Amino acid sequence: MLEINPERLMEVAEREQIRPSLLLPRSGKLPSSLVGLAAVLKSRRCRKNSLSPIDNPRSVKSVLMRWQRLLRKFQR
Repeated sequence: MLEINPERLMEVAEREQIRPSLLLPRSGKLPSSLVGLAAVLKSRRCRKNSLSPIDNPRSVKSVLMRWQRLLRKFQR
């Protein structure tokens, strides 16, 4: 990554659909060399707008996973 030029880095990052969070800092001002990269990379959050039908209950495994996540969150 350090050995290629910025144009090549932007090309590869766009082709491979790299998330901005992997390369760009979350806070502070971006260096001028990364401004172009930030423009190329887009946040690709997948949001499911469709909810599961009420007729189908969630699996035991998914309920337990959510419960464990909630417990971990409260332990912080």
